[in-house]
Amino acid sequence: MIPLEPRDAMEVETPHGKGIVIYITIMGSFQNDIWCVANKQDGQIRHYQTIQLKLAETGVLGVNEKK
Repeated sequence: MIPLEPRDAMEVETPHGKGIVIYITIMGSFQNDIWCVANKQDGQIRHYQTIQLKLAETGVLGVNEKK
């Protein structure tokens, strides 16, 4: 397991609303990584698997831009 702290804040959509990624634990090539996310509404810190998250709308490189 390798912990990774993003250099820039990443906003993601979780099953509990939008949140900011604190760190990611890399689990290996054939497993979902574990993401530690602080919820923007209630401040709760929760852990999610990669398949539970979606990158929130951002203008960086045109990812998820609304048209």
